[in-house]
Amino acid sequence: MADEPDYEVEYSNDTQPCFYPLSNDYDKRYYLIVFFGGSMAMLSMLENLLIFIVLVTRGEYRRNHFAFFIFMAPFDVFVSLAYVLLFCAEIVVQYWQVVQVQQ
Repeated sequence: MADEPDYEVEYSNDTQPCFYPLSNDYDKRYYLIVFFGGSMAMLSMLENLLIFIVLVTRGEYRRNHFAFFIFMAPFDVFVSLAYVLLFCAEIVVQYWQVVQVQQ
């Protein structure tokens, strides 16, 4: 256990340094989540918008079992948009903070 850094806790008024380990996997996370996941989410948004527009503009689709997809497509667009805004944006911010810390 000599290789592990000491994590010291602050008690009373004594402040002692704390070690924050930086991982080298930020590049992998950045490319996997932002580029691959973001592009899949954008593709999902475009396809669901297309499905929604096609199903809403054609009257025969609104009166049969395709009506379920009319309601599902906008919610799926919202989920894809939330992925892009929440996960991708958070990873980009974390990545650039780590890049600045390591310089």
